[in-house]
Amino acid sequence: MKLPMLLGVLLLSASPVVADDFVYLICECKGFNEMTDLKTNEIERSIAGSNIQHWKVNVAKSQLITAEGDVWEKAKIVNGVAIEEWEKPRNKDGITLSLKSSVQMVPRGPLSFHSLSRSDFYSYSMNGTGMCKGSDASVFEKAMNQPN
Repeated sequence: MKLPMLLGVLLLSASPVVADDFVYLICECKGFNEMTDLKTNEIERSIAGSNIQHWKVNVAKSQLITAEGDVWEKAKIVNGVAIEEWEKPRNKDGITLSLKSSVQMVPRGPLSFHSLSRSDFYSYSMNGTGMCKGSDASVFEKAMNQPN
């Protein structure tokens, strides 16, 4: 008897932002970017700031994208957290790239990211954290259509 009641409570408490295998999030983020000259080991530029990020997660396909993005990225989804992690080897311009980010979807919660790009002369790092709350498809679409 308790199992049907528990299932009913879970169904009634399901968030409307999870529909058709998609989760929509809006996240307030703070972070900083640094560019370091590798020959002198001096920081050439350091910028701190904050912004709002809109995320769409395709839970069924384990993919995510930001409203500013143009490509779906693969993610691991573990215990309600979407984790994106990749490294790209040195390209034709001599630059290597790496990224690790995580966003807690269920329950809505923290976001963190770290990326590093590196050439023979400079490294450029971006680090940040934030807090996410639920959103919906119309908010994501509106953010996607805003000029950058």
